Amino acid sequence: KQPERLALFGTGVSCAIIAQYLQTGGTADAIVLESPFVDFRTYLRRYAGEQWGAFAGWWYAVLERQQSELLQFPVYQLDLKEMSKDWTVPVLFVAGTDDHIAFLTETYGLYEGCPAPQKDLLLVKGARHGELAVVGGDAYYNGISTFLNTVMPKRQKPSYRKRLALTDDL
Repeated sequence: KQPERLALFGTGVSCAIIAQYLQTGGTADAIVLESPFVDFRTYLRRYAGEQWGAFAGWWYAVLERQQSELLQFPVYQLDLKEMSKDWTVPVLFVAGTDDHIAFLTETYGLYEGCPAPQKDLLLVKGARHGELAVVGGDAYYNGISTFLNTVMPKRQKPSYRKRLALTDDL
């Protein structure tokens, strides 16, 4: 059975999976993108620098080749700014102000360039990459919930009980 409503949540690389899904005809009622990147090549370079420091230059080539093989196309073709140009689905962009891999400025650029009629930006002050939920706490979860409840309101279930008629005749 297909769900009545579908919200997709992606963080980091999985934001690209959602973008590809939408680009190939997939549908959703809302999407939440946490720490999205503009282009995958830049994201991989930052990730390699974080993981391997001085050896990042050597390992980056291996990482890029592996990712291209997994994707079955070159990593430079994975550009979220380009892929999001036709989105009409409601989108929540979530970013940490201290993210060192998916920069806040890039997330803001994606937010500004996205033509979706319903979109929002949730910033988590002081959060680095991968720490948004921990640092943001209740405000993080409440921000996501508020967005989803706004763009995907609950549908009233049909009532099987008789409703009392309210009249002024009483």
